[in-house]
Amino acid sequence: MALICQKCGCEIDGKSPICMNCGATIPDEQISQETKERLKAGEHDTHIASNASSTRALGATLIILGILADVISMFMIFSSDFESFGVITIGGTICFLIGLLLFSNG
Repeated sequence: MALICQKCGCEIDGKSPICMNCGATIPDEQISQETKERLKAGEHDTHIASNASSTRALGATLIILGILADVISMFMIFSSDFESFGVITIGGTICFLIGLLLFSNG
């Protein structure tokens, strides 16, 4: 039995969630089970890609913070507060390394 688009009357095959002629949304009961499963898998892939880009963004932010902390600590070398220099340098380096790890694995 051929399926017909309710908007334009064109024959549809159920392999797409929209009519290829007019772009109208096909009712859920007319979409094949295979297409529904493919669409769900695509939603899952989009969610994974979104998580990966969030991880890369966090990594890039940590890299920038690490670089800024190290630059600030370089200005503190000649100050009287030498203890802060060490803490800021170590913290900046740790931020940079964690950021690099997240960015490269994201």
